Amino acid sequence: MLKFSGRVFESETGTGLPGLHVKAVDKDLFFDDVLGTAVTDTNGRFEITYDAKDFRELFEKSPDLYVVVRDRTDRRILFSNERNAKWKAGADEYMDIPIPRKVLGDPSANISPYGPDRGKVSVRLALPAGQKPPELLRLYFREHLPQLQKQHAFSRSLGEPLDVELPSGEYSFQAFAPEFETARGLVNVTGRKNVDLDVRLEPRKSKVVTFDELLASYGIDPKQTKLSPLDVEANTVKVLDYRSAERDANALKMLETKSIAQLKAWTGTSDQSFGHDRPVFGRLPNPKILTALSTPDRDLKQLSPEEREAAEALAQEYIHGNSQSIAKYEKVLNSLVAANKLEATIRIPSYFYTVVTVGAGATLQIGNGSTVFACSKLRVHRTGKVRAVGSVTVKVGTYEEFS
Repeated sequence: MLKFSGRVFESETGTGLPGLHVKAVDKDLFFDDVLGTAVTDTNGRFEITYDAKDFRELFEKSPDLYVVVRDRTDRRILFSNERNAKWKAGADEYMDIPIPRKVLGDPSANISPYGPDRGKVSVRLALPAGQKPPELLRLYFREHLPQLQKQHAFSRSLGEPLDVELPSGEYSFQAFAPEFETARGLVNVTGRKNVDLDVRLEPRKSKVVTFDELLASYGIDPKQTKLSPLDVEANTVKVLDYRSAERDANALKMLETKSIAQLKAWTGTSDQSFGHDRPVFGRLPNPKILTALSTPDRDLKQLSPEEREAAEALAQEYIHGNSQSIAKYEKVLNSLVAANKLEATIRIPSYFYTVVTVGAGATLQIGNGSTVFACSKLRVHRTGKVRAVGSVTVKVGTYEEFS
């Protein structure tokens, strides 16, 4: 067994912080693995133990360790050192984690480099001729940062002013209105100045993707594949983990890919979600490092910490961000896919079901040992829950809450 322990405390006073949720993660180029979780005790201390088998890449000798600390509700991130992971962590690691008082006490504390000035964004709504305006408009502005991205949300009713205030910086925006297509784009907010944002709404024409079409997009022939329902009985916990002895033979599919584009299609975010060609995870890595990675005949199996961090930033942007912004590095990423997996293949543990039912007081846990979770219908009792522990792509045909 390996151990990771430490203490979380208020940086100004050194007082231990109890009841916070700590998650230890093994950082990989394409998929991170959750090694374990804990809750800090009365002195702010925590301890997490894990097995070497918890590393998804079997040839790894030790994890590249980082930690995420959330508040007592397990929702708000207070600390993360993802961009400064401990490379090749030892069998017994310890970490002191100081958290500033302003971060602890103010849920809206701006711990990102956005601001401190604020600017006004005036939304100018455009509609097709004769189209009735929506009664409700929801606006979302997401910061472009490597981690701890903050999303600013606003709701406006018909007839209300569409002006909003935001900390200065660059954002991806989305505008949602019932019966309309989602409008997307880019906005740069300049402190103490007014920015006009043109948003055009078009009547919804989106085609509904059937579950058979979803299966086909993962290379699964729905006519040749037998899938089963999943019932999570009341007051039980079901963990979807391909490493478990209890496997769902009909549900678990170990998908294999050799391209970064396929990884994005299966586990990432569509470029259509952004409506622009800017990177959404902040600035790109040092150009000199990217040039070195792009050099012909470069051995990509052996990377320095700086090169590995740059490669991870590229992979994150391509798969989960805007691949248009780094399209010229696609060849490098495909080489990394081949260089970092046995037999030039990445195996993606994926679970596919027909109808999933989560009973009263039951929990379905996904995301650690399952990279993709999909079902034709998800039914969750009002006291049940689906809990995502790590990074997981969830695709559900229809959702129903029942009593």
